[in-house]
Amino acid sequence: MKILLLPLLLATSTSGFLITEAEPGLALVSPGEKVTLFCAVDDDYEWCKFYHPSGEFCDFEWKRSEGNITMQECGLGERVEFHGKYDDRECGITFTAREGDTGIWKCEIEEYVTWRSRGAGRVQTAEMNV
Repeated sequence: MKILLLPLLLATSTSGFLITEAEPGLALVSPGEKVTLFCAVDDDYEWCKFYHPSGEFCDFEWKRSEGNITMQECGLGERVEFHGKYDDRECGITFTAREGDTGIWKCEIEEYVTWRSRGAGRVQTAEMNV
């Protein structure tokens, strides 16, 4: 019985949690234009955070009890909206560009770990240039 358990644990620990898409790599926009930044992963996630070039961020969490993504905190105000389908393992934001939005944005996604809290899962990041 112990011999069968060990290979199962090894298979579980080597499974991937990787970003499969990060778009756009580069976005050339003018103030007033809509921008969508998007990341997708290959497994379920619980937290997704987008960092503005200034360091401000918008933080989203999958809430099983509510069956949706909920914005936890967002230093960019109400101009940011969630974009994507959780069931397709997508996380993105849409906003109207302003002059101060130029620079490197970062998407950070943490995997879903049953009955655990933030920091328990693997984290993947991607960068986009706006």
